[in-house]
Parts: sequence; structure tokens; C-alpha cells
Amino acid sequence: LTSLALFDILRFPLFMLPQVVNNLVEAGVSFHRVQDFLICETHTSVGEGRIAEDVGIHVDSASFVYDNKKPKTELAAGERESNESILAKKLGDQKWEIMLLKSQLEDAE
Repeated sequence: LTSLALFDILRFPLFMLPQVVNNLVEAGVSFHRVQDFLICETHTSVGEGRIAEDVGIHVDSASFVYDNKKPKTELAAGERESNESILAKKLGDQKWEIMLLKSQLEDAE
């Protein structure tokens, strides 16, 4: 083979080399993070009552709620879930996922 043909054969591996090195570095970092998490000591949870140390923000008698945008579908009292209602729920979930993806694409543009 000529040297030109050899360079043509090596073009793709050389093109992918930086991406492979980057993926190896990311995998190493991820491995060390998981390893540190699995090796760490078990922490005890904080119970009710005041924290002894000085804190930056103190919240008393508060409730925090995460409001997701996915619509909830609930059954009426005494209604039994049929195959049609299960299918309707799945279609509703798929519609919601499509709407979410569309909004993310619009935000990205």
C-alpha cells in the first residue's frame, strides 16, 4: 500500500482518538466518585429540634413541595382500571413526554 492509502486508513481512528481519551477520563472520574460514595461512612440523620450550630437560614414550621408539570390522572371513586383506561393513561404519558421534549427543543433554539 502507498503511504497515502495508509493515512486514509488511519484518518478515522485519529479523528476519534480525542473523544476516546475524553470518555476514558470521564469514566475514571465517575468510577472514583462511585467508589468514594460506596466507601464513605454511614451518616446519621438529623432529628427534629434545633441545630446546635449557627445556621445561615432558619425556617420554622414550613412545608416544601415539588410541583412537577406532569398532569395527574386519577380514577373516580369505585371505578376499576380497565385496559382502555390503562391505554389512555399510557397515551397521556406519551403526549406529555412529547410536549416536554418540544418545549426543551424550543428552549434550545
